[in-house]
Amino acid sequence: MYDRKTKKFTDYTPGTFTYAFEQGSVVKGATVLTGYQTGVRDIGETELDEVMRFKGSGTFSSYQSMGVLNDLKALERSSNVYMWKTAIEMMDGKYIPNGRLNINPDKIEQIRYYFNQFGLGIPTEIGFPNETAGIKGKNISTYFQIAIGQLDTYTPMQIAQYITTIANGGYRMKPQLVKEIREADNTDNGLGKVVDEIEPVVLNKIDMNDEMLERVQQGFRQVTHGSQGTARSYFANEAYDAAGKTGTSESYKKV
Repeated sequence: MYDRKTKKFTDYTPGTFTYAFEQGSVVKGATVLTGYQTGVRDIGETELDEVMRFKGSGTFSSYQSMGVLNDLKALERSSNVYMWKTAIEMMDGKYIPNGRLNINPDKIEQIRYYFNQFGLGIPTEIGFPNETAGIKGKNISTYFQIAIGQLDTYTPMQIAQYITTIANGGYRMKPQLVKEIREADNTDNGLGKVVDEIEPVVLNKIDMNDEMLERVQQGFRQVTHGSQGTARSYFANEAYDAAGKTGTSESYKKV
């Protein structure tokens, strides 16, 4: 039910914005943009995708070793390693093969600050009373996993807002489920008179320039159209020109 006075909903369908889980690689666009903004990555910068080995922590890798790739290819092929190395550097660390993972754990909040600008980790302001903002991961040894969506949890609505913020050129919009409200009309005259119109609301503009955003937009297009894009088989023959990011969400259930 929609309350015209408060312009908020009092009833809702749970799940889309009340249930948060680790959303996986779909967040990598935010990681690349945060890397640009914090100065640890330049547009076009390359990185070696390799099996990462940490002393006392085992190994970490992408689904295959991809060799040297730039930011666009890292998005197109969904490189975990490119994102992990980016996050480690954002936390004042440096990957050293077979060395210990040394980071400044306080810097995780800087990463979250930029993720928040897309709507990740904060309420989308959709207007329902029980919306969740998600849960922040607390295991310092896995903080770098925020780069591939396997630390903090987000709702599907937050993911939709994040993706559309990139598509909108950096403007985060309030989700709107109602366009207008009309009077009841029990005749055959068609729709009733408009009594209220819901206007678009810009929540914030992210602190990243157009060149950065356009670069990630291109990376997302290569996901769906690139020769090695992880979603190319789904969109290659579609009439519309799609762009996006694949990801494997994770949830946990006791059995």
